[in-house]
Amino acid sequence: MVAGGAVTGLAFLTDVSNFVLFGVLTAVLYVLARKHIQHEKVRRDFWAIGVGAMAAALPPVLWMARNRAVTGDSTGSKAKIAYLGWTVKPWGDFWQHPIFALHGAGYFLREVILKYWRGELVWQGTPMRS
Repeated sequence: MVAGGAVTGLAFLTDVSNFVLFGVLTAVLYVLARKHIQHEKVRRDFWAIGVGAMAAALPPVLWMARNRAVTGDSTGSKAKIAYLGWTVKPWGDFWQHPIFALHGAGYFLREVILKYWRGELVWQGTPMRS
């Protein structure tokens, strides 16, 4: 249980999209907790479940604390955002994209989804063959 938690925490450090593994770990820990409530060894089992959860949380928390100390924010992305000149868009500008117009949505539905549904894959204008 502790090893599974530690691997989950380390997986998050390798790629943030692995955050979904925390959901899987939470579901597993919940099922184990529900199962062990009916047994008499509840205290020892809950201790193991708690240590597994702590082992999962410790690597990301330590890494975010390190980022906060070194860069000033927990994700370490503030410097990148400033360097690239990114700003927050006003809410009204989010919808200023061709795909939200009738023509753009029609093109998307007609070309992209239908070709993908049929299994036609195109790479830089050239059809891919399998």
